[in-house]
Amino acid sequence: MSEITKKIMKKVKDGTVKKIPKWRFVVKKIFIWISLVVAIILGAFSVAMMIFQVVNVEWDLVPRVALDAGLVLFKLVPFFWLFIAIILFVFVYFDFKNTRKGYRYGGGVIVGASLLVAFVLGLCIYFVKTPEFADDMFLKMPFYKNMRAGREMMWNAPERGVIAGVIIKLEGNEAIILEDMMEFVWNINIQMARVGKGPVNRILVVGDRVKAIGKIVSPGNFEAEEIRPARSPR
Repeated sequence: MSEITKKIMKKVKDGTVKKIPKWRFVVKKIFIWISLVVAIILGAFSVAMMIFQVVNVEWDLVPRVALDAGLVLFKLVPFFWLFIAIILFVFVYFDFKNTRKGYRYGGGVIVGASLLVAFVLGLCIYFVKTPEFADDMFLKMPFYKNMRAGREMMWNAPERGVIAGVIIKLEGNEAIILEDMMEFVWNINIQMARVGKGPVNRILVVGDRVKAIGKIVSPGNFEAEEIRPARSPR
């Protein structure tokens, strides 16, 4: 036994140095792994929300509403979920480094593996439509609703042939009354409009969030060539 070991053992016996109970190490290890798994799952959820928001952009309408294509594309980036994902991946990196064998792996390997796992899990979460339900739930929160409203405002451009809003009244198969993002009420002629994959009566209901695509025929009156639900069906 070396002199250093002897001194340490003597201090332990004298009570100068106290042994840390084994259960503390076990609890710490369990906590690290649980927090790691939770962080990866939350990161995957953030990825799923980003996929959901990007996929549900009507990219064919971008040239129609864009005066500045660069600004429009910038607005379409889901920065909120991107920021959340970055924070979680940073946490995953440092948390994994604290595991027993974490020191063996370089930063690139840890980050790359985390992104791969989160992306695969994110795709799974997306395909079971969890982000759609979560988005509806988050929209009840003022902060999230205001953030999304700013992003959605770009789709309300009547002078360029696109109105985004909520149906407040149906007038048979001939017209709908729509309140747009600016709370302006429009009478929209839908007699010649294409609506989804089925008849107008079966698709449009009061409270639907839709985009009307067409042209202004007079103040407050719009003739639609197409009516789209706020979200494209998968």
